[in-house]
Amino acid sequence: ITGDTVELRATDEISFIQPNSIYGLNKYEQEKSVEITCSAIEIPYVALRYQNVYGVGQSLSNPYTGILAVFSNRIRANQSILIFEDGKESRDFVYIDDVVQATVLSIENENANNKSINVGTGKATSVIEVAKELIKNYGIEVPLEITHKYRKGDIRHNFADISLLKTTLNFEPKISFSEGI
Repeated sequence: ITGDTVELRATDEISFIQPNSIYGLNKYEQEKSVEITCSAIEIPYVALRYQNVYGVGQSLSNPYTGILAVFSNRIRANQSILIFEDGKESRDFVYIDDVVQATVLSIENENANNKSINVGTGKATSVIEVAKELIKNYGIEVPLEITHKYRKGDIRHNFADISLLKTTLNFEPKISFSEGI
C-alpha cells in the first residue's frame, strides 16, 4: 500500500513473542516456567529454541514432524503435494546432528547459563524448495498444487537469527538443507 519494500528479517531471542497457537503458547510457557523456577532456586538454566529439526530417524507417521513427513508420505504414495499460500513462505530447517552438537555445547558452556538461544541455521528455506528437494531425493515425480489457501495462525516467514548461538557457544550449524535431506 505504501510502496515500501518489506525486508525479511531473522527472529532474534529478544523479538516480541506473541504465540498464536496452542503449540506456540505451550513452548513459551514452558520456557518462562523454567526461567522463573530456576531463578527462584538459584540454579542456571538454558532455553534452546529449536527451529524445524529434521534428520535420520525422523518419524514419517507422526503428524507433528511437519511438512517433511507430510510431503514425504504424499510423494511415496505418488500423490500431489498440496502447498498452502504461494509456496514462498519459509522456515529454518536444522539438521539433528547440528542440534545435538549445540545442545551438548550449551550444557558444557557456562556462557549459556540463564539465556535463551536460537538453534537453527539462520537460513530461510521456502516450502517450494522443500517439496522440490524431497521430490529430487525420492526420485518420484509428483505435481505441486499451490492452493493459495491460508491457515489461521501460520506466519509467512520464520527463520532464526543465530548470532547468539555463534557468540555464546562458538557454534554454527554445518549441514545444509540439501545435504541433510
